[in-house]
Amino acid sequence: MDHADSGQGIAHSVGLHGRVSAGQRRGKSITTHWEDIADFRAMFPDIPVRDDTRWVDAGEIVTSAGISAGLDMSLHLVARLESEELAVRTARQMDYDWQRSTRM
Repeated sequence: MDHADSGQGIAHSVGLHGRVSAGQRRGKSITTHWEDIADFRAMFPDIPVRDDTRWVDAGEIVTSAGISAGLDMSLHLVARLESEELAVRTARQMDYDWQRSTRM
C-alpha cells in the first residue's frame, strides 16, 4: 500500500513546535516530552496538552512524548496504515517490547 499521499503528519516532541506554529493542531490534543509541557502550554494556550499519555493519535497528526514513546507511536501507525501483523513483526525484528497502550 502506498501511503505517500495519506496526509499523515507525525510529530515527535522536537518537531512539534513547527507543526503547531503552522496551525495544524488548533483544537486537537497533543502530547510532548514532559520537560516541554509547561512551556508548550504557555506558548499555545488554545491547544490541549496531555501529560497522561505517551502518544496521541488525533487523525492526521500523531504526536509522541519522547523517544521510546515515539517507537510505540510509530508501531501504532504501522498497524493503523498497514496491519497489526506487520507492526508485531517489526517490533520483533527490532527486539522491542511494543507498548500498545498510550498510558504512562
